[in-house]
Amino acid sequence: MDLKKMYNEHSLRENPPGNFRPDEVLIDTVGGKLVHGDSALDFSNKAVNSLYLAQEGFYVAAVAPDPELVADTASKADETGANIKVYSSDLTALPFPEGEFNIVYDDRWFDHVGYVEREKYAEEMWRVLKPGGYLILVTVQCRNARTCCDRGDPYVMFRSIFDIEEIRDVTSLYMDSRQRMFSMLMKKKTPAF
Repeated sequence: MDLKKMYNEHSLRENPPGNFRPDEVLIDTVGGKLVHGDSALDFSNKAVNSLYLAQEGFYVAAVAPDPELVADTASKADETGANIKVYSSDLTALPFPEGEFNIVYDDRWFDHVGYVEREKYAEEMWRVLKPGGYLILVTVQCRNARTCCDRGDPYVMFRSIFDIEEIRDVTSLYMDSRQRMFSMLMKKKTPAF
């Protein structure tokens, strides 16, 4: 695959599912112009999501706690010349100033945040978003597990600092199996506290 050619000659959202295509939730919200802006923070495990955001005109800060994912995204950003800067960081203590981003996209990293740290995570997402900015959260759908969440858990956690505009079920192909998840589109409340 000639990634540079693919990136420069057509939108990654035109790729067939499973073939270096961004997440459907991201395509629907950003490509569908439900959210817009010039800066995005991407917590995803796929460089393609960061590349897609860059194609849509965003400056992208890609964050992952895993050094291999950081290296993969950095390599693909260098190869394509995309406007992406890659960071390795704790998701509850981000290295960005307040109000830096129009969009934060989290594809399942929330599920790896410890149960007691989730409130700090929510506050940190609020902190780095610009007024009126959006958090797009994709999370595994499971019930009665402290390391996982169900529809009610993040709803209760985020509703005091975000207006929850949409919750929907999504299915994703993960490690060759279909996984049920849900996404939440949330707009930053100002002031929240």
